[in-house]
Amino acid sequence: MAMSWVACSALTGEVIADLPALNVGTIEQVLMGYATASAVLPLTDDTNPEWELATTPGGAYLVLLEDDVPTWGGLIGTQTRGTTDSVALTLGTVESYLRRRFVGDVTYTSVDQCSIVQSLVTAYGQTLGLPFQFAVTASAFTRDREYKDINDKTLYSVMTELSGVENGPEWTVGWASVVTSGRSRYVPVLKVSDRLGSGPMAGLDPDATWSLPGDATDVSYVVDFSDGSGANDVMAVSTATNDIRPQSAHAVIVGDSRPKVEVRPTPSTSITNTATLDAHAARILAQVGYGTRTLEMTLKPGSTSRPGIDFQLGDVRGFEVGGVAHPMRAYPGGLKGRGRVVGWKRTLGGSPTVTPMLAELEID
Repeated sequence: MAMSWVACSALTGEVIADLPALNVGTIEQVLMGYATASAVLPLTDDTNPEWELATTPGGAYLVLLEDDVPTWGGLIGTQTRGTTDSVALTLGTVESYLRRRFVGDVTYTSVDQCSIVQSLVTAYGQTLGLPFQFAVTASAFTRDREYKDINDKTLYSVMTELSGVENGPEWTVGWASVVTSGRSRYVPVLKVSDRLGSGPMAGLDPDATWSLPGDATDVSYVVDFSDGSGANDVMAVSTATNDIRPQSAHAVIVGDSRPKVEVRPTPSTSITNTATLDAHAARILAQVGYGTRTLEMTLKPGSTSRPGIDFQLGDVRGFEVGGVAHPMRAYPGGLKGRGRVVGWKRTLGGSPTVTPMLAELEID
């Protein structure tokens, strides 16, 4: 597999320079979140003479190509030069740009929720901003939303709020290769859907299963019941008016042997219907009632391990750790099931690894 880096104009996506010597240690991506990375560009006689333009903070982004397919990109945030013949860079995924654009006065009434996200990013992220393209799936849900410039809400905050409502839309940023007038461009693609990624039909196994031993060299299974991660009593609340606050009934785990641990999330500040809040409370209890469970598997390089090519954020994958044939004391009887890829980390260089993070686990 051939991997390379190119620097592109943040305004147009046009390639400024190839950067074959660029050294990036670790990259990552998170569903509906942002990530950062660090890079070093050695300066030699062979370095592209456009390297200063190609490393302009705020003016360029770097894109990783794998077999000529763009799989990750990061906007240059800082550029540091010292006494060595090199330039140090910090990068932020495109999602971080959404935190630096503000939403103006706009109202949506009974509008497809995925179209709302596209409209917002078109108006306040693409205009005078990045050369976004869009891959948007029609939604089964419509929403009413009103945003005002005076409230100083960022694109990231309103997109996060909209995604947080029950059955809210999901989004992430991918990359596409475009040729315009004979010139190559690499542009960010905002993907929006009620649910991103692919999964098996009911009763069928996922397209791929990662196993240890086998596909993986390491695993980390975390069950987190600490503050903010686990609770067995959930009451969803909204915003109070005249000291009257819409709130759900308590959603609890009946017969739980643990002490009572409460959480009172606010799915949205605009909800007034208690039945809607009840549904939110039940959904959140299902996620945190027995603790937040995540599984990270470090995969061997191969045909099922390339993010953006072999799997996408949101995809469902099977997992199997230990078991009868390969007993492990930490997993009596083994750990088997399926989970959803909600993020991944990747180390580059001499010993590359890919570590998907699985959540929404279903344990067999």
